[in-house]
Amino acid sequence: MNRTPALLLAMLAIVLYAPTIAYDFALDDYSVILENGQTRAGIQALPEIFRSSYRAGYSIQSDELYRPLPKAVFALSWEFFGENPMPLHLLNVLVYAACGVLLWVVLMRFTPLGANGGWPAFVAAALYVAHPVHSEVVANIKSLDELLALLLLLASLTWFLAALAQNRKNLLAWSVGAFFLALISKESSLTFWAVYPLAAYVLLHWNLKRAMAQALWFAAPAFLMLIIRSQVVTAGGLPHPGDNLLAGTDDRILRLTTAVAFLGKYLKLLFVPYPLSFDYSYAHLTLTGFEQPAFWFSLSILTVLFAAGLYLTARRHLAGFGILFFFITISVSSNLFVIIGTHFGERLLFLPSVGFAVTLGVVFQLLLSSKDASFNLQVFRQQPGFAFLLLGMLTVYSLLTWNRIGVWKNNLTLFESGVRDAPRSFRTHYYLGQFLVKEKAKKYFPESEWAELSQRGLQELRAAIGIMPQFTDAWLHIGNYFFVSQNWDSAEFYYRKCIALDPQVATAYNNLATVMQQKGNLEQALYLYDQALQRNPTYADALRNKGSVLGMMGRYREALPYFERAIQVAPGEAEGYLFLGITYRNLGQPDRAKPYLDQAVRLNPALAEELQ
Repeated sequence: MNRTPALLLAMLAIVLYAPTIAYDFALDDYSVILENGQTRAGIQALPEIFRSSYRAGYSIQSDELYRPLPKAVFALSWEFFGENPMPLHLLNVLVYAACGVLLWVVLMRFTPLGANGGWPAFVAAALYVAHPVHSEVVANIKSLDELLALLLLLASLTWFLAALAQNRKNLLAWSVGAFFLALISKESSLTFWAVYPLAAYVLLHWNLKRAMAQALWFAAPAFLMLIIRSQVVTAGGLPHPGDNLLAGTDDRILRLTTAVAFLGKYLKLLFVPYPLSFDYSYAHLTLTGFEQPAFWFSLSILTVLFAAGLYLTARRHLAGFGILFFFITISVSSNLFVIIGTHFGERLLFLPSVGFAVTLGVVFQLLLSSKDASFNLQVFRQQPGFAFLLLGMLTVYSLLTWNRIGVWKNNLTLFESGVRDAPRSFRTHYYLGQFLVKEKAKKYFPESEWAELSQRGLQELRAAIGIMPQFTDAWLHIGNYFFVSQNWDSAEFYYRKCIALDPQVATAYNNLATVMQQKGNLEQALYLYDQALQRNPTYADALRNKGSVLGMMGRYREALPYFERAIQVAPGEAEGYLFLGITYRNLGQPDRAKPYLDQAVRLNPALAEELQ
């Protein structure tokens, strides 16, 4: 097999995304890496990571995700590189390049796109690599979950097809193992279970019954992941309407029509990937009913496309495989069957767009009149229509991608782009507002603008509330602003408003308790910390805070279990060890205090001077 296409694909991915290597952490990187006490513990946290939900170690209390493999990678990076995003950005780029190469390998070895000198297979993989809709996945470190899942699924498919074609059970075992690793990278990989028999039927021409029987091999890893997940995740039910607007209505028909309209929007972004946004929250997107043209247009296109996929698949045509691949792998993310944590996101197209790329490869193969063309530049002279379309699409895709990745440079560039690209979204205003009211925002602005930052941030937070008044996080961050300003009464007002809107928000109880603590009402603070811990028993801040209040009251032995639990759930945060050491010191047990204080200093060397 000629390796030149593989090298070109790898180079294309690296050149397109090389700028991201110098980017900072952004968006969900904070909750999973930078502000996650579990991840920050490094290697020692690995066993706990595989027993915990994805965001364990962060203050969020609602987490239905189980993705230990990418989180373990983040912990290892923290162990060796600390608070340096560059190694992880580089890893994302390299894994993406590997995905493009492996997609080409699958298409070359097992599909008709390997004919014509392999040009159609190369085109399909190249257009996949250059597609702008993937910019979020590659540029955002957290999306290593998407990247690892795709890489492992493509590897699993390669071994699966090779095992069936060559009757090699060892390759089948490798395929099943890779599928399990993909499942613990991202749960929606479960949809790939239906791709295996589809691939055997279309690509290897097995009869349907025999092809479906082979899918039984993947039942064990699928059920194993589901069993583990059921023991780990801490939440259930519908998400907040701020995360998925379909959860904001009980009208099942309206949910269905909206999901259909959004699925049509996904298709539109595959064909016309512009404009793009990192967020599509309400009211940038709204519920779509029967009476709206967007529903009927989407339904018509989707129906025709799905029917064509079934028809072509029945004739074992590769285009049918590509179309059904799209529908299968986007089934969970579409919200048609279950309501997931978000109603729309470009990253959710990362796996389904493989089917789009395969179908594009079929189209380009039809443009090649020569059936024995070799992989060289002569094809551009011999097939001008093919060359014009390929170079045109690659150029447009690459320019759009190159332009798009810049918004992911840091949180400021990202959040400002969100307000610009999705000005009706409450969440884009919220993100920018909560960023600007924080002290860290000052490093991005000249000193002459510092006085205005907080006010601008408050305006953005209030804009978010104006669009979605029931969005508690915006009220919470306004409260945080007043807390930092030591305006305790205003902070209390906004925290209580947050609790009134949603009594299940643990962070609001914790923050309100800190206000009571500042006001000297320690008994009320203890009660509120208990409320926070009832809603999120692994909330490290609340555990440490309650222990601190007990310590302030001289109840040192009662404080110990809270500090011990805090270092268990957030072993990478120095404060838990510090408070535990100080408590033992206050109990007159310096020998027991010393290892905890030493660990606190190791995690945060700035504490050394304070402890002397």
